[in-house]
Amino acid sequence: MVLIDTNVPDVAIWTFEARVTIIQHASPICINYQPVIQCKTLRQCAKIIDIVGGKESIIKGDTEIIRFQFLYKPEYIKEGLRIIIGEGRTRGIGYVSRIIPPSSFETNEMSCNLIELSSSNELIRSGCRTIKTIA
Repeated sequence: MVLIDTNVPDVAIWTFEARVTIIQHASPICINYQPVIQCKTLRQCAKIIDIVGGKESIIKGDTEIIRFQFLYKPEYIKEGLRIIIGEGRTRGIGYVSRIIPPSSFETNEMSCNLIELSSSNELIRSGCRTIKTIA
């Protein structure tokens, strides 16, 4: 069960963009780098799938808009939330600048597995917010 604010989109998202400032990192950060994202109670590894500014890598002191994709499960987040990225000695801070809603294919294929309950005629889509009752 998840309790969420009414302002949060009613679908968990896999991909989002964040404006991030790199505070500490020994080498350039490139696409496919996988830091841990922390945002309020959320803590999950995410992969950098794009650096929106057109750069191939970012270094300590750079501020860029980065597109992230969660690796394990979709999350409920909203624009404007502060995030911290980290992995080892790497540190970065920023905020969620844009949420990229999942396409209908991603919603159906990535995380919504139908589970039939034998005691009743309910179907629940695990990983999603959709609950259906069959009459």
